[in-house]
Amino acid sequence: MRVLALVEAHDGASARLRVARWLPWLREHGVDVALEEIVRSGPRRWLQLGRAARFDAVWLQRRLLQPWESAWLRRCSRRLVVDLDDAVWRRDHAPFRSRGRSWRARALFRRADVVVAGAATLARELEELGVRAVVLPTPLDGGAVASAPPRSFAPTPTLAWIGQPSTWRYVAPVVRAWPAIRAALPTARFVAMGSAAAEAGSSAPDRGDGDGIERRTWSPDAEAELLREAWLGLAPLPDDPWTRGKCGARLLSYLAAGLPAVASRVGAQAELADEFGGESSGAHGSLRDWPSDGALASTLVDALTAEGARPSAERSAIAHARAAQVAARRALERLGPRLLAALVGDSAGADGVAATRPAR
Repeated sequence: MRVLALVEAHDGASARLRVARWLPWLREHGVDVALEEIVRSGPRRWLQLGRAARFDAVWLQRRLLQPWESAWLRRCSRRLVVDLDDAVWRRDHAPFRSRGRSWRARALFRRADVVVAGAATLARELEELGVRAVVLPTPLDGGAVASAPPRSFAPTPTLAWIGQPSTWRYVAPVVRAWPAIRAALPTARFVAMGSAAAEAGSSAPDRGDGDGIERRTWSPDAEAELLREAWLGLAPLPDDPWTRGKCGARLLSYLAAGLPAVASRVGAQAELADEFGGESSGAHGSLRDWPSDGALASTLVDALTAEGARPSAERSAIAHARAAQVAARRALERLGPRLLAALVGDSAGADGVAATRPAR
């Protein structure tokens, strides 16, 4: 089987986590994927979409096309699968409603053979557009998790946040609470990766320039190093129409590294919290709920103190158990049949959710 995968950018988080991560597994199961960035609008894009006729299926990740482009892609595609990990028919800030995006989204989704959502919460949000989606969580490479170097743990209490510049605003309460955290734990560090914090706002308290706050440029190796040394991961999110459609990639990366976290129960993060958060999950209480701004400093200090009170061997064993549990439930091998069902058209493997007959 030959599949054309169209993504926004090869190095984008969505393409890496929801498409590229699948490629070796799909190859082992007889699926040859041609991964391409969607070219800019114009004749070259029309030619690229027209090449869909050479493939058995098209796997369009996240990108909204113009209605006339999605009509052309539908005409040229034997099977069209649209994969989403955000509520892309909305803006990521107020006002969230976008008539233009909703118009393009409806035109695309109604032409798809199946729409794949990265979380059940996103699938529920899609219902407002009349879309019934197949749920396929973001997978993990279990082998890579198992072979990862053991956690090294920084010698001093270390908070970690990994994100894009556009989401730095979600971490502003941590920056404002930082003086109180440092007063309680003078050696504490807050490492923000990929934040571009110096450009994130005009007010000094939110820029992330305080003592003990460190900004790092993102790369796969740098992220892996931070996840090994951090004591606690941060995953704050406000509860709004955009964040309710997010699929929890940041929090999932913390959990897959065995890193405990403090996270908002919003979007897919609520699903992850229910599945992995409590003592009953076997994850040794790996998740704490994000507190109010007034309680933020004390919550983070308590969490860091609790982690530091554990002997090193115990911390390493707990981290390994957490990572193994998450990797087993999000393994490529476990989730793969759902993806194959979506690409091939086997509704029996798609969680019982069949796509409506597409408009052609």
